[in-house]
Amino acid sequence: MAWINSTNNFGSSFYVVGPVIDRGVNFTSINTAIAQTVSDGFGVGNPTMVIVRESTYTENIALAPGIGVQGIGDQTKLIINGTVIANAALGDGFYINNFKITSAASTALYLTGVGASSIIASNLDLTASTPGQVALLIDASTFWPTLTFGDCSFTADSYAATIGTPHTITFNRCTFNGSSLWAVGVNGGATAHFYTCRFIDPGSGGAEINSTADFYEDRKSVV
Repeated sequence: MAWINSTNNFGSSFYVVGPVIDRGVNFTSINTAIAQTVSDGFGVGNPTMVIVRESTYTENIALAPGIGVQGIGDQTKLIINGTVIANAALGDGFYINNFKITSAASTALYLTGVGASSIIASNLDLTASTPGQVALLIDASTFWPTLTFGDCSFTADSYAATIGTPHTITFNRCTFNGSSLWAVGVNGGATAHFYTCRFIDPGSGGAEINSTADFYEDRKSVV
């Protein structure tokens, strides 16, 4: 049984993902492990954690409310090749930590749905490698009251992150590299807080933030 510090409110876990089934590992797919936790009755009122060991996982991941997904080990060796999706309509309380997420065909992390939901995402390296895609997309038609990102990096050919409306979102110690366009797009109705964040200069034709909404640039650095 893997134990996660009780302060994260997820407690212990029997759901451990690794490259092969062996002693202590009972899944080779993150998505399958998440689906099993839900089937076993875990969720918002009865949370648990999926523990993921170092490997490369080529799959799209559908997060579930009340089911934390925690990478254990070196983030550069905890690789998800695919898109991670969270749907606010499913409930409150999404959590993902310590992964390198790269999408060759779409958005690396996609937040959608309407609901009184929240997400905590930390220590993530998100990259959208296809031109025109974004590393983080928060759908403009969705509603997420609380979004918190800490120690994350976002890299894409266009916007590194696109924040739709209406959301209140906080970035702590994050890095944004929009390559050829703006580093971040903040649309009308959204409120974004950037604390000790770093914006990579996208070069000619771009800017750090393209916004039609309120945003706060607290201790921002541009390189």
